[in-house]
Amino acid sequence: MLLYTNVSNYLEWKCIDGTFVYQWDKGGLFSKAKGVIHKVPATAKEAVSSDLMGLFEKNRCRKFFEFVQDYDIEKRATLKGKMKIIHI
Repeated sequence: MLLYTNVSNYLEWKCIDGTFVYQWDKGGLFSKAKGVIHKVPATAKEAVSSDLMGLFEKNRCRKFFEFVQDYDIEKRATLKGKMKIIHI
């Protein structure tokens, strides 16, 4: 929408270092647990070392990042049976 309305010509763009999420630590009724800010994983290496996900989610996230990194729109073999291309 920003490109369509040409508003993007009047905006200043800045690259970001990462995306972060606030997660409240679980604790009991009388716990002094506090929230923690975590970096959202952006690479396969960060996904494996992240505290935000369990073991199975880490593996799925790593595989997704590797799939996106290796994807080539010109080569159908890079789809690896993950998606179907629909021609209209």
